[in-house]
Amino acid sequence: MNLYCVSGIGGGAALFGKIQVPGVRLIHLDWIDPRHKEPLADYAARLVHGINTNAPFALMGVSFGGMLVMEMAKHLPHVPIIQVSSMRLPDQLPWYLRLGKRFPFYRWVPNSYPPGNSFLMRWSFDIRPQEQEHFAAIINKSNPLFVKWAIDAILHWKGARPPR
Repeated sequence: MNLYCVSGIGGGAALFGKIQVPGVRLIHLDWIDPRHKEPLADYAARLVHGINTNAPFALMGVSFGGMLVMEMAKHLPHVPIIQVSSMRLPDQLPWYLRLGKRFPFYRWVPNSYPPGNSFLMRWSFDIRPQEQEHFAAIINKSNPLFVKWAIDAILHWKGARPPR
């Protein structure tokens, strides 16, 4: 069976590198470039094209990737989903992050600014002191345009349940 893996905003294939399950082939789905103001549901529909539906498969997503697999499952009825550190519905987003919908301060941050070391980012993601260096490295290597799009997509996510 194939297990298609979708990482979080700053993650990549390395996140799944040490996972080994007998009889399961892990396939990391790489990010595709988002379209301007593209909703999460539309992005997920395009990401589905990277899946071979002719062989048995399941979806696994971590954090932001977990939200994407929820959306992808709408186009792939009866597919098993594994979510890790993610949300099933938009109302599970913490209240202080939901403020970003009304006050989109993230849009004003210059694309050249590496935000991983900022107090606001560490506080928003509830990063513990021992995790700060790793978190900063992940965020700072991320594409700032993709991160801004992803934040906007998360804040405006409708989150309807996939068909079962």
